[in-house]
Amino acid sequence: MRKILLSLFVTTFAGFCFAPVQLHDQPENAHRLPAATEGDLQRQQGNQKVLGEVGTVPQQTEDHTSPSATNDPGASGVLGQAQDRLDHNDPKAQQVLQAAEKRLEQEKQGPMPMLYMGGLFLLVGFGVVFGFRQWANKAVPEMPDVEKKVSW
Repeated sequence: MRKILLSLFVTTFAGFCFAPVQLHDQPENAHRLPAATEGDLQRQQGNQKVLGEVGTVPQQTEDHTSPSATNDPGASGVLGQAQDRLDHNDPKAQQVLQAAEKRLEQEKQGPMPMLYMGGLFLLVGFGVVFGFRQWANKAVPEMPDVEKKVSW
């Protein structure tokens, strides 16, 4: 009886795993288009053309020069004051900075939740395998110790 129930369960489970699934509902007025023939495709794609290159493309398209250093001693102070004004007066900048700080603190905490989830899956997996082995030891009879001679 157990073997019949087990085979019925396995067959049902396999049937559900490979069952066709309708992911999207078709509208009521939807209709399928028939497959196009070679002649139809040739007519539809007949006007596709490739245009040649017009003009010339410069070899260097991006300017890779580094900005020149300034000799003004007050420049760093002015830039610092501008940065302070931007950071303290703009509410959007404050929100972005707060969100970035929260994200950095979460990253500093480390991957411990993922480690716990991995450990949990590992323990559940071992438990399932151990339970199946225990069941198999009780349900499956021992193999007889009959040696057969190989006849080639």
